[in-house]
Amino acid sequence: MKKTDSLPQSIPELHALILALQEEKLSLKKENATLKQNYERVLEQFRLAQQQRFSRSSESNVLQMELQFDEADAIPAVELPTEENTLTITYTRNKPKRRPLPDDLPREVIEHDIPEHDKHCACGCLKQRIGEEV
Repeated sequence: MKKTDSLPQSIPELHALILALQEEKLSLKKENATLKQNYERVLEQFRLAQQQRFSRSSESNVLQMELQFDEADAIPAVELPTEENTLTITYTRNKPKRRPLPDDLPREVIEHDIPEHDKHCACGCLKQRIGEEV
């Protein structure tokens, strides 16, 4: 801070100095406010970029969850008139069935066999044939 010796001694000069300091203070406050706004804006852009780059890519976003509209609270409950003679129709769906192949189609049975030395396992027992029931 300045020494008191360098301050003006006359009252009008002191008033002018006080007014100049107040104007400087106001301009610095305005500049500070604009800098804070710019900082907040840049910080929000950074957070949004980080979220878009590194967060989950699904629709369930934490920020979106806070903004959801809750219809149950906003719309008042309306009682619907109940009818005592309501008719309820129920049925079961038929499962789709696989139709068998026509009998006139030729059928060929192809058996794939392995060599005799592969039909025995390491212990010497005969391996069981797959699809063959004993």
